[in-house]
Amino acid sequence: MTSFLQDLTQQIYQKHKENLSDLTLVFPNRRACLFFRKYLADHIEKPVWSPSVLSIEDFVNQLSSLQNLDKLSLIFKLYEIYKKLNPIDERFDRFFFWGEMLLKDFEDIDKYLVNAQNLFINVSRQKELDDTFDYLTEEQRKIILEFWSNFEENPSEQKKHFKRIWDILYAVYSQFKENLRVSNQAYSGMIFRDVVEQIQSDQFNHPFQQVIFAGFNALTKAEEIIIEWFITNTKAEIYWDVDTYYLKDKRQEAGLFFREYQNHKTLGKSFQNDFPSYFNDTSKNINIIGVPNEAAQAKVVGDQLQDLIEKHGNQQTFENTVVVLPEEHLLFPVLHSLPEDVSKINVTMGFPLKDTPLYSLFEHLLGLQQTLRLNSDGQILYNHNHVLSILKHPYIHHLEPALARTNIDLIEKENRIYLTIDDLQTDDKLFPMIFHQLKDPRDIFDYLTAILLFIRENGMNDEKYNRILEQEYVYHFYTQLNRLKEIVFEQDIAMGLEAFLRLFRQIIQSLRLPFTGEPLNGLQIMGVLETRNLDFENVFILSLNEGAFPASGKQRSFVPYNLRKAYDLPTYDQQDAIYAYLFYRLLQRAKNVRLIYNTENGLSAGGEMSRFLQQLIYESKHDIHRSTFDSEIKFGEPKKISIEKSSEVLRQLDRYLQKGTEENKQLTPSALNTYLDCRLKFYFRYVVDLYEPDEIEEEIDPRVFGNLLHHTMELLYQEFTERKGTMSIDPMDFEALRKLSAEVVEKAFKKQYGLEDSEKAFTFEGRNIIVREIIKKFAGKILEWDQLYAPFEIVGLETDRRDGYSIQIPIRRSDVAESVSLRGIIDRIDKKDDVVRVIDYKTGRDEKKVESIASLFDRDHDKRNKAAMQTFIYGLLYKTKYPNENVKVLPGIFNSKEMFGDDFDLRLFMREEKHYHAVDDIIPYLEEIHEHLTKLLTEVFGTDQPFDQTEDLKKCRNCPYRDICHR
Repeated sequence: MTSFLQDLTQQIYQKHKENLSDLTLVFPNRRACLFFRKYLADHIEKPVWSPSVLSIEDFVNQLSSLQNLDKLSLIFKLYEIYKKLNPIDERFDRFFFWGEMLLKDFEDIDKYLVNAQNLFINVSRQKELDDTFDYLTEEQRKIILEFWSNFEENPSEQKKHFKRIWDILYAVYSQFKENLRVSNQAYSGMIFRDVVEQIQSDQFNHPFQQVIFAGFNALTKAEEIIIEWFITNTKAEIYWDVDTYYLKDKRQEAGLFFREYQNHKTLGKSFQNDFPSYFNDTSKNINIIGVPNEAAQAKVVGDQLQDLIEKHGNQQTFENTVVVLPEEHLLFPVLHSLPEDVSKINVTMGFPLKDTPLYSLFEHLLGLQQTLRLNSDGQILYNHNHVLSILKHPYIHHLEPALARTNIDLIEKENRIYLTIDDLQTDDKLFPMIFHQLKDPRDIFDYLTAILLFIRENGMNDEKYNRILEQEYVYHFYTQLNRLKEIVFEQDIAMGLEAFLRLFRQIIQSLRLPFTGEPLNGLQIMGVLETRNLDFENVFILSLNEGAFPASGKQRSFVPYNLRKAYDLPTYDQQDAIYAYLFYRLLQRAKNVRLIYNTENGLSAGGEMSRFLQQLIYESKHDIHRSTFDSEIKFGEPKKISIEKSSEVLRQLDRYLQKGTEENKQLTPSALNTYLDCRLKFYFRYVVDLYEPDEIEEEIDPRVFGNLLHHTMELLYQEFTERKGTMSIDPMDFEALRKLSAEVVEKAFKKQYGLEDSEKAFTFEGRNIIVREIIKKFAGKILEWDQLYAPFEIVGLETDRRDGYSIQIPIRRSDVAESVSLRGIIDRIDKKDDVVRVIDYKTGRDEKKVESIASLFDRDHDKRNKAAMQTFIYGLLYKTKYPNENVKVLPGIFNSKEMFGDDFDLRLFMREEKHYHAVDDIIPYLEEIHEHLTKLLTEVFGTDQPFDQTEDLKKCRNCPYRDICHR
């Protein structure tokens, strides 16, 4: 394959080899300049002065005395002008988005030499069109009238606001340019227009002897006039990179601009009659490949590259291959999918800074500052979300892995929603650098820069990191931070932290990391625009979907489409023609072409094949190979999981068996309820100890809410009886108990979140305030019913096996006598006369009706009462501890479903035929309970029944293990 630049080099060398040093070659971009120099060096056989090779931007800059200013500085200067003229005060952080758009419009206006005053004037009246715009064609007048007719009748507030802005745009434009010119500064379009105005005023001077323009396609009006002048007045030459296929076929939008230039009075003379037809070379191997997702595109590229390497060898493949990425975010998936044999890679495309890991860290640091608040003691409180994100970020975690892990465990295990710096274990340098409050919004620059430099100096010397890539991130962030700081301080712009952070995000999110390799060797990975004038034998183009290639037609501009069209400003019609040209010229000299598109609809472009592929399939003469990768997911029936009682499983179960004096684990009523719900869930939770991971719960879930009520009632009666010095509760005690309840609620929260030992007050915020009031209401209602029942004596609060409330249930396993330990935590035991009440607090929708004792142990019973089973077992535990006590043992439940009713009764109710009667004493039921427990535990510890899944899928809805079971 001979490329356009190689052909051009050959022609220029043969024609100008005696005066190469007099030449200035001008290309659309700098990358073409670099390749041209390489090809020219291959021709030169002796030392010579080389020609000057420039991009069109650099060429025009040398023709003007104005200096191009960076975009950030331009937007700040534009804001100063806009602020003076706009009747509505607008902060800079809100203006920045409009400022970028406005600057782009000004660029277009100047590069296309539009009369800005006429464009921005109010052209709503026909008379103004007739008198002022007599040079417009009828079609242009019609387009403008149609636009302004939308504002004539009953204009909305948005239209009024739009029109007010339009009324000042020409003043903004003219004063902005005047302000820049005083300082000898400009934006790119202004420089182009300045050169054109010099040409038109006959005061134009230039330093060039012989100019050659090459590889241009869609010229702006300013470029057209500049090139035309040099051709007319200096006998400059122009070479077109064009193919007959799309030049002569008027249906092909790729040749749109060339057909216009053919009819140009000056440029038309440079069009030869025999342009080559590389595109129609039928030896091309063109493959169109549909893949089901974005990641698969990258995988296909890797596989296809491997095939090329095996056929042609590494060196030839690398030097003649390009991978074109219309969507920047595919860069890293492609890099990670390349074959191992690819040793040299040159990335020549922009990559969004917002997609780098360093930006994600900055976002968490900014969020940390944005959401911090002060507690009642004036201490800074940090939201756990940002603290955890920072601690888990790879940069920070890599620097302090042990410390980060310690703090993460602390936050997750203790459910810390807000933290002070005292709550964290810190180091001497990094953490104090991160966790402090910024006094002035402008301190954000030094804050981020200090952390950035610390990471560079301490965290990027490890072989785990791609140091070159990481240092590129650091360098560009450092540069932008310093530039932004310089401008903010120079302009003395005052704004609050929220506004500043919004501005900072807007600026950083608009920036690109300019990957620039040495594009003369190795595999080339490029964006679409970077491919101009370059040819490759092996071409891979990804994301050939509508909206990606060609790109979406959306155009951010203050100048609507119809006005842009009327004034010959670029619209998405021209954009499509540019992309069509780039597509076809990539293919015209290539030999092996792989065109890949996404067949699935997704967040970005996907699903609809690019129109360019459709044109290629139906309009070209090529024999195109088409293939589609299918990733159809076939959902089979989830395999049932059943764990047999192997020797290892039995060994794990033995922990619950009584082994002499050896300390053993003990089952609870909750564990037995779990077993009856699902044997496999019991296996995960109680046999192999597969615990749920600690997670921060910002909202109070039912489990935590229940714990808070339990803690409150325990602490309430515990502290009251300690102060009173007796366990007896009398009716006159309840006024004091109600006063004490407000105090113990805070202690209950501290206990729940592991802060019992902290002297600091618990900070109630957000939903916790509501939960606190609900807990008070629940506790208050329990006290009401207790007062009606008083006097009584507290026997135990939250009693456990430490207090002797456990039982050994004898079973037989393989004809061997064993004993299973069973315990429970009884919320409250109280005594009045000859009645002992065993009480459980329930905050859910628990019922107190029981069909039968047998139903409590029947997993298939649709009304199995788990709360009642638990309370009956508590009664059994009490009676086991006090077997000779001559009292009734009454099981009772304070359930929220009934507790607020006027006829509340905490007793359980047992069904007898069609009626339910209150259970005043569980002693008549103890033998049957014991019998069912023995049978159940024999099944649990026996060897016959495996741990299998429940058949009732409703039970799986909130199961933490359902993903394991695929339910």
